[in-house]
Amino acid sequence: MKKLITAVVLVATMFVAGKVQAQFSVNFGLSHNFITERISSGGSPTGDGPSISINSLHSAGYNGLSLGANYNFRLSEEFGISVGGQFRWDHLHLSKSILGPMPHRYISNVYYVDVPVMLNYSCKISDNWKVGPFIGPMLTYGLGGTIKICSIYHSNVEVHPWYGEYGDSHFSKHDYKHLDFSAVAGVAFSYKRLNLYGSYRYGLLDIDKDAVAKTHTSGISLGVGFSF
Repeated sequence: MKKLITAVVLVATMFVAGKVQAQFSVNFGLSHNFITERISSGGSPTGDGPSISINSLHSAGYNGLSLGANYNFRLSEEFGISVGGQFRWDHLHLSKSILGPMPHRYISNVYYVDVPVMLNYSCKISDNWKVGPFIGPMLTYGLGGTIKICSIYHSNVEVHPWYGEYGDSHFSKHDYKHLDFSAVAGVAFSYKRLNLYGSYRYGLLDIDKDAVAKTHTSGISLGVGFSF
């Protein structure tokens, strides 16, 4: 943490001193994000027999849209640090027959704010094209959301909050944490002021408050941006 604060102060000092050039960009992205839950339990089925271990793995995929902006501080001709923020909407709509003989629809909408800090490298491959990787951490805060469960005829509609009661695609009760911290890696292509990028992220924190379940997030993103 001290090293991160020192790096931020150093970049800010260089920027104020006029040694760092900053470029402002806006971006729009599409993503497919996963919430993966692993439940582990152990014990003896009879109470006095040998202990056994039971592992259960569930994963749900959410389609996401994001809109954000960032400043890219050039440390040199090739290297830079990008600091930004984006609003992200994750959506899931599926049908399952796990609540009874009649299929039910499961619709979730969850809203997040992401704050990525990326170290990037830019390599000029022609007069107008640049390409380079980027890597760094991303802090995520869950603003809120809803889960709606209804029959295929939209009768018996149930609406639950995302945080505090329900939290996964199998309708089991969970209490998710609002904060998440991810490692991100990707590659960006730039043509003049137009930017194209793709990235993968993996959540490093267990976002489930349940001690039995361990839940992590991950996601793949594609996006386009414009630099000013």
